[in-house]
Amino acid sequence: MATGTIRLCGIYAIRNLKTGMVYVGGSKDVYARWERHRRDLNAKTHHSPKLQLDWVAHGEEAFEFAVLQKLDHPKLIIPAEQHWIDRLIAVANGYNLSPTAGSSRGLKQSAETRAKRSAALMGNKNSLGHRWSPQARAAMSIRRTGLTASDETRAKLSLAASGNKANLGRNFTEEHRAKIGRPGELRPNAKLKEADVRAIRTAVAEGMSGAEAARRYGVCRSAIYDIVARRNWRHVQ
Repeated sequence: MATGTIRLCGIYAIRNLKTGMVYVGGSKDVYARWERHRRDLNAKTHHSPKLQLDWVAHGEEAFEFAVLQKLDHPKLIIPAEQHWIDRLIAVANGYNLSPTAGSSRGLKQSAETRAKRSAALMGNKNSLGHRWSPQARAAMSIRRTGLTASDETRAKLSLAASGNKANLGRNFTEEHRAKIGRPGELRPNAKLKEADVRAIRTAVAEGMSGAEAARRYGVCRSAIYDIVARRNWRHVQ
């Protein structure tokens, strides 16, 4: 979309042409905001997992951007955005995460995301002396160095994040490391089989939503997204 130097205050929608699902937002510059959405989605860093999943599955060409309402002043954005979120049912049947315009309620941030935000605000003296959890420190370290966490490290992070402190700092046996190092369905706690993974990728590519796939296969939506994006089960073609 060629927008030139046009700045338009208003409410916009990102619509999935295949499913009809929409994301509703408001901005002082809707066209610049759309470009930011596209950049984040193409980088697979968008804040809405549902929208990100379908963007990966259907491709950018399956989405359209539309201005729903032009506004005369930024102070009108919040009430107008709320109107369109409610009217288009953009949470229950769409991509919005929060039912309240201008609110981050419903958004869940990982330990790494919270750590990154804190690091970006180093000038905030209130954060001095903060003690990071083991999983947050490990995640930040991996992010900074660009390294890929080992299966053993991911297992420890998962245990720590779930509140299980008994295994923190534990030295895994060779047998246990061999088990958690197994690919896919060979892992002791694997919920899916390779046939399931292939079926999930096919179903999502043909239009099934991430939520429906998650319900059908008994896993969370983030697991479906990771499968479709080939972050997990990469060995399955």
